[in-house]
Amino acid sequence: MKRKLLVVALIMTFLIVGCSMFTGIKPWKDRSAEEKELFFKQTYNSQYDDTMALATKPNLTEGEKKIVRLKKSILTEARTAIDLYSIYIAQGKPTAALEAQILNLFDKLVSLAEGGA
Repeated sequence: MKRKLLVVALIMTFLIVGCSMFTGIKPWKDRSAEEKELFFKQTYNSQYDDTMALATKPNLTEGEKKIVRLKKSILTEARTAIDLYSIYIAQGKPTAALEAQILNLFDKLVSLAEGGA
């Protein structure tokens, strides 16, 4: 299972890097706050779907149950931070510290997919 998640993560990384060369994806520092918000929401939704797929799998091992619990905890924290980021954007005051917090939470999710549980 961990190997499968690692392969999926690597493929997605290569696709993102490859597509960015052809589609003109902006570097992170050049993205607007709204573009970053969209990225955060898309990443959250993708991670949520992956977590639900794992959670509903029959006969989960104890290791998989632990990963689901950890991902759920991180996703709950990320959702709160993303919602707060959206409020800050509406007020015209997004913060780099909050962006960093959200990205750090996503890094934790990636490390879980790579077997860092």
